[in-house]
Amino acid sequence: MNSIMVYLVFKNLLNVLNPKFTKKNIRIYTFIVALVFAIHPLQVESVAWISASKILLYSFFVLLSIHCYILYIKTSKIGYYIGVMVFYALGFGSKEQAIILPIVLFLFDYAYNRFEDLGSFHDLLNKKVILDKTPLFLMAFFFWYFSSANNTGLVTMENTYPFYQRLFFGMHSMSEYIFRSIAPVKLYYYYFFPMIIGNPLPWYYWGYMVITFIVFGFIWKQYKKKNKLVLFGFLFFMVNIVLVLHILPMPRQTITADRYMYLGIIGLSIILVWFLDHLNNNFKKIKKIVPFVVSVYFLGLGVHTFIRTKEWKNSELIKSNVKEIIDKRKIAGKSLLDNPIADE
Repeated sequence: MNSIMVYLVFKNLLNVLNPKFTKKNIRIYTFIVALVFAIHPLQVESVAWISASKILLYSFFVLLSIHCYILYIKTSKIGYYIGVMVFYALGFGSKEQAIILPIVLFLFDYAYNRFEDLGSFHDLLNKKVILDKTPLFLMAFFFWYFSSANNTGLVTMENTYPFYQRLFFGMHSMSEYIFRSIAPVKLYYYYFFPMIIGNPLPWYYWGYMVITFIVFGFIWKQYKKKNKLVLFGFLFFMVNIVLVLHILPMPRQTITADRYMYLGIIGLSIILVWFLDHLNNNFKKIKKIVPFVVSVYFLGLGVHTFIRTKEWKNSELIKSNVKEIIDKRKIAGKSLLDNPIADE
């Protein structure tokens, strides 16, 4: 159902992100985005692991809320806006990560050109796009207060890494998620922090700063070219992972996790399909082999997902490759974080 919702939501969106697309282009493009979302190996953890079922549930309500918001933008009917709020509440009731939805909806305002003709900051404050979000931000504040009262999903400043290290963790996480979305190899049940709190940052983490500059340089170039498709895809990806980048010290045991990418992978899929379309339209020498390469790539994703699903048969199988890492670290004399996996 989530895959169907991805198709419905972004079928409506692509028409405004690139008005040059024909109806056939939109159907093919959206189908491939939904296909990547459905069969990508990064999605296995969220689907196969029963403890992660809340991710499927909150994502379904978030996608329904976005769908209602698009219909509200098109028709201005209050019934659709009520649907946005109801599904937002249900999404947060499923998982606190849904709290970020009002920010996500700003991206759809951007896609539908609702920020145009703003003469000043005062105009922005009075713009309908801000007024539309006010009830949602009030709901978000209530959700935050509810989480605070129940001590769930809160920012914590105690027993955490210093800010500059968390900044590098954020660059590392973003880079890793991009890499795994393109080449989903060496997927694990548990991804360790590189060191315990109080220890220096490994030198190789400076490489993630270089990767971050390259990524943002590419996005800036697409922004200058007014490529709304790529810009929207990247921002959708970033907004949906911002709470798990560790820049905000959230109580997370792992530095990255496949399940954190469940919705974020949609944004990267949009960029991936744009890139393949760009190759097909601008490089005549390889135009004939692009469909073949794409077919092999998607077949590879599907086969990898099938194999990865079998690894989730029981706890012993899914933890086996993580235990191998622990054993190697013990042999190497490296310190391990205190965590349930290591204790076992």
